[in-house]
Formats: sequence, structure tokens, C-alpha cells
Amino acid sequence: MSSDIFAVMADRRSCKRFSPQPLEMDKVLQVIQAGHLAPSAGNLQNWSFLVITDIEKVRELYHHTLDQEAFLTAPMAIVVCGDVDYAHKMYGMRGKRLYTIQNCAAAMENMLLAAHALGLGAVWIGAFDEDKVSGMFGIPNEAHRPQAILLIGYPDYEVEPKSIRPIQEVVYFNSFGNKVLRPHLIFYDWATEWRNQAQKVRQHLSARKEAIVARKAEEEKHPPKPRENPLVKAKEQIRSAVEKLKKEQYRK
Repeated sequence: MSSDIFAVMADRRSCKRFSPQPLEMDKVLQVIQAGHLAPSAGNLQNWSFLVITDIEKVRELYHHTLDQEAFLTAPMAIVVCGDVDYAHKMYGMRGKRLYTIQNCAAAMENMLLAAHALGLGAVWIGAFDEDKVSGMFGIPNEAHRPQAILLIGYPDYEVEPKSIRPIQEVVYFNSFGNKVLRPHLIFYDWATEWRNQAQKVRQHLSARKEAIVARKAEEEKHPPKPRENPLVKAKEQIRSAVEKLKKEQYRK
């Protein structure tokens, strides 16, 4: 996998607040093109992209999407619709109820990644009143159901990193629930193992350094008693012994 593509996926975050900076239409078209290049069941491509540039209508969507505040600043919205009739004709109820959702979801993910690669912010909205949204834009809800809404624009803030579950918690081998503590070794990804080992060494050295600093600080507060030189102690013992012998000789 290209490191650039992986970086785009790793850095992408949902943008919930947009700046008033104008949005270039050529970037919007690239985002839509990315969605249209997504994979689909049987190559159905049974999606359509309704681009909403009317700011008043984008703001009105706020009332039909559980009052999600991103609609109050987004300069543009794209409603992704799925042609459920065509999917039903080709694949029956599974095409209507599952493949259409999967196809549109794949298109949405492509558009999110493309938006991020172009320096834009975007957020996937899935909670909305389908009937209200269809009525607003004249979508024939019986045949073309709105599946998701994409808001795009320039972000108005620095998004924070999100926590990612450890991969060993979500990867199973050969049977569900069969976990491997270090799955990268299964794929002979020794670079990951080396990075993990290096991280452990850095943590050990850091902890050791902190312990040394703490010990020095404690010694400054409570200096230890100076250690007695064993050579000086031995000389003193010899001197005492000699003096004792002299006294005994004198008494004789």
C-alpha cells in the first residue's frame, strides 16, 4: 500500500465546523469523481450525487438531521442516493436492502478520503429524516432513497487525533474469536516487530532516566552519609592493634 494513501486514511477526521473560505468547484468535482470510482456489487453503480450549493437549503437541513451543528457552517452538501429499484431488479431484496447501502457507503468513503487529500474537511451524516430530505429536493423516495449526506468545506479548527482500537482486538484468524496477540508476525511484518521492540527499549530507557533523576533529587534533599574508605579503616584497625600491643608490652 502506498504510504501516501495510508497517511490520508490515518489522518482523516470528521469535520464538524467549517470556515467561510470559498470552496472551489474543481475540488468538489474531484470529490464526486472519487465517489463515482468506488466499487459496487455487480458493478451496479446505482448511486447518484445531489449537490446542494444553496446555503439556505443547507441550513434548513439542520432541522431534519437531529440538529447537527455542522449544517450551520458547511458551505455545501452532497446527498448520496441509491437506486433501489435497479438493485432490486438485478439482485432481488438483497440488492435493495443490502447492496445499495454497501455501494453508497463505498462511494461515501472514497469521497471522504478524496476531500481530505485535497485539504478539505468533510463529515458523513447518516442520521436524518429521509422523507423530509426527499421532499426538500424532489427525490423520488420510492426508487431513489437518500442514503447519506456529505458536508464538505474548509475546516475551521485543528481536529484532534482519535483513539484507535489495537488491531489485535479486531483481527481473527481462521475462526471468529481466534485472536493472535501479534498478527503482524503472521504476515512476516518484521518492521512492525522491530518498531514495537524499539518502543519498549525507549520506554525502558525513559523510565530508567526518570528513576535516576528522581534519585538525584532525593539525594539533594537528603544527602547520604559519606561512605568510609576501607583502606583508612584498615589502617586505623592496624594502628589500634599496634597501640594495644605496646600497652601490653609496657605492662609486662
